[in-house]
Amino acid sequence: MTLHQLISDLQAATEGSRELDARIHCLVKEREFVCLSEVGSAYLFFDGAEHLLGSAPAYTASLDAITVLIERAFGQMEYSSGKALADVSRNIRGYHWARLETDHDALYGEANTEPLARCVAFLRALQARGERNG
Repeated sequence: MTLHQLISDLQAATEGSRELDARIHCLVKEREFVCLSEVGSAYLFFDGAEHLLGSAPAYTASLDAITVLIERAFGQMEYSSGKALADVSRNIRGYHWARLETDHDALYGEANTEPLARCVAFLRALQARGERNG
């Protein structure tokens, strides 16, 4: 899975997802996501030596969880968010956006919910910083 694919999946999501949370968490922890487990919200990952179970915060459903992740990765950042109307497939619907101000750029995320939009902006910021492969 590439960072580009994860961003696309976040943009296509209509709501938060435990699988997307786990994929983000594995990306940040530099572990290989394997699958969502059948044990509650746990997921299976590969750490290079063995398969292990883990759990991830609800990044895609909780503004608090994704904000904490952003602040850990980038420190206190200026960000704004909102809701804009977008023309998608001839249907007008509400679409959320988030903007992160980094040292060099303003990076945007757009998605169906505000937490998803912040997740997209966060991943684009990682990509811009050159920390993860595209």
